[in-house]
Parts: sequence; C-alpha cells; structure tokens
Amino acid sequence: MQNEKLITSTRHASKDTSSSQPPTPTVSRFPWQFFPLMGAFILLTLAVVAPLNRLAGTTLLSSLPSASFLLTFGAILPVDLHLTANQHASQVNTDSIEFLSIMALLFIIYACSLLLFARKLVNRGYKKLLLLIWIGAVIAGLIYVLAPSLLSRDAFVYAGYGRIIIAHGANPYYTPLSAFPRDPLLPLDDWRKAIAAYGPLWLLICAFSTLVSGSKVLYYLFFFRFLGLFMHLCNIALVTVILSKWGRSPRTVLIGTLMYAWNPLMLLESCLGAHNDTTMVTCLLLGILLTLHAEQDRFTHT
Repeated sequence: MQNEKLITSTRHASKDTSSSQPPTPTVSRFPWQFFPLMGAFILLTLAVVAPLNRLAGTTLLSSLPSASFLLTFGAILPVDLHLTANQHASQVNTDSIEFLSIMALLFIIYACSLLLFARKLVNRGYKKLLLLIWIGAVIAGLIYVLAPSLLSRDAFVYAGYGRIIIAHGANPYYTPLSAFPRDPLLPLDDWRKAIAAYGPLWLLICAFSTLVSGSKVLYYLFFFRFLGLFMHLCNIALVTVILSKWGRSPRTVLIGTLMYAWNPLMLLESCLGAHNDTTMVTCLLLGILLTLHAEQDRFTHT
C-alpha cells in the first residue's frame, strides 16, 4: 500500500511539474510576404499616373523628362472602353474607372500589409521592415512629385502669397495678387482676388518659396510638392517616435508607421496635390510628442 501511494504521489508530482513549465515561445519569423506587397504597391502607384494624367494632365508638366517614363507603365491600360456613344465622355468615364479601380487596389494592398503585421510576430527584422516602409513611401512619393498631372492648383495660391510679400513688397492680409496684373503667376492663382487665408508661419514658407523660385512657375510647383513629400516623411518619423516613446511593442510601432506612411490618399494629397494640410499634421504630431515627453517627465505634476 505504501509503495502504491508513493508511486501515485510521484505521478501527481511529475504531472504538476510538467503543467507548471512555461509554454514554448513562438519563433518570430521575418515576414517575407511584405516584399511582393511592397512591389505591388509601387507598381500600382506607377500605373495610376496614366489615367490620372488623362484626367488632369497639364502642358505645364508634359515636357518633363520624367513624364514619358512614368506614363509608360500605365500605357497598357485601355484609353476608351466605349461606355457611351459620346467618345469624349466615354474616355473620361474610362479614365475615371481606371483611376478609382487602381486606387481601390492600392488600398487593398495597404490593408493586406497592415494585416500581415497584425497577424505575425515581427520582433525579428524590425529595423529592416521599418527601412522597407520608408523606401516604399519615398518611391511612391517621388512618383507623385514627378507625375505630369495637376489635381489642384493650391501650390500657385501659396506661391501668390510669396510673390505679394517678396516680389511686390505688400501685405497679403490686405492686398490680393490681382492688384499686380503683370505678375506671371496671376493666371494660375485661383484665389488671386482673395487675401491670405493662412497664418504667418505658412506665409513665411510661401515667402521663402519666392526667394528660391523667383518668377519661374514650374519651380513653385516642385517646391511645394517636395515640401509635401518632406513633411510626409517627417510625419512618418514622428509617428514612429511617438509610438516607441509610448512604450508600444515593435509590431504596434510598425503597424502605426505603415498606417500613415502608405496611406494612398495621404501620399496623393501630400506629394501631388502639395496641400499644406501635411504641414498642419506635422504640427499636431509635434504637439502630441511634446505632450508625451512632458507627461513622462512629470512636467504636468509640478
């Protein structure tokens, strides 16, 4: 009896010991599936240039050396699907369908990339993945910067403010660009009869654009497009720093960084539209980072 009790207790002890052992940690593997997703994202960004150019192309950018190269990849897309009897309307509808379809595909690739990071452990190769996110954002951004299309002429509105300050020595809060009928940017400024609608910090940037660009119209467009790309990249860095400083896991940092960096509309509006909203987002993110820094330093508790 004593031997049986001893054997039983030994079995229970070994069972307890095995159950108390920590589970085998899951091996973190580099998500190689990210490479084809990144390639598809860049190729689709290239493909969208052709229908975008047919919808909103401009002679101002048609002579660029990069124009023919960027339009080559999308040349395989049909120009007219014969959707209506009117040829012009049919071509416009065709280009609109192609543009919206490619943008939808870009969002699908974007969502699949986020889902890949959400489902996999990405502690391994964290820095390489961050680098790939940056490479994808830079390439896609440069494609939009050099694209021979013009969805918005806001860049020339900003340039008009700079011309008023530097070239004409006037105050844009009181004087519109239409007060100077010989200014070369006047025909391109959609707000030429309106006074400045932005704060002094943005007007300083506009004034600097005139110091750099002078009276060359094309220079202004590239100034604000490259500024949009630069601020977009600054925002990517700020998102990464904020999440890291917040103590988030590497996977969360990658998801948050990718969520901003590869957003197709953010890239389109920042780098092709050259809107100043990207700079406003930079100010917001800087405010969040400074608030987080002050909170961690217990600045708010003193």
